[in-house]
Amino acid sequence: MSKTKQKILAASLELFNTHGMANVSQRRITEQLQISPGNLTYHCKKKEDIETALYFALVEEFNALFAGMTAADMTLDGLISSTGQTFDLIKKYRFIFLDFAHLMRTNEVVAADYRHLIRTRKQQFEFIFHLLVENNILRPAELPDEYEYLYQRMQILSDFYLVNVEILQYQKDERADYERAILFLIYPYLTKKGKDLLKQSN
Repeated sequence: MSKTKQKILAASLELFNTHGMANVSQRRITEQLQISPGNLTYHCKKKEDIETALYFALVEEFNALFAGMTAADMTLDGLISSTGQTFDLIKKYRFIFLDFAHLMRTNEVVAADYRHLIRTRKQQFEFIFHLLVENNILRPAELPDEYEYLYQRMQILSDFYLVNVEILQYQKDERADYERAILFLIYPYLTKKGKDLLKQSN
């Protein structure tokens, strides 16, 4: 990737995060960078191309996070750590989550990839839950598809957490609150060992 395109994506990310996608035009991006419209369109023909590139940058960072997780990380502390890292990425690319519905409706490339991505993430979390059950941190499932629905709730919480914060204008540590919300989702599934470990980590 050229240095100019890197600068375009970095400036666009800052503008999208600050003002929202709908309020940032290609012209505003060129003014921020002090480059000509032709220079911008040479690297990114449409604003949609910038949105798509930033979305895939987020996916790539999430993929790296998951790739770095091993069976040895499947502890409660490892889960808490990965939850914090997840929030850091959500915050870094916050425009995607704040403008989630708009992005899915207007960008077919992103919407198609996201639908595929969710299936992949579901499989990854099923593997994580399986390891946590094996390590006696989570209890075995008691209902059909119980952990599938746990993942679904975690996914919804992650995708729309910042929207809720934006609407209600929370005055709190967002990262800590997000970690707490995820842990509270998981808490009913913890074994006695898992609950004891949670108390030790607090």
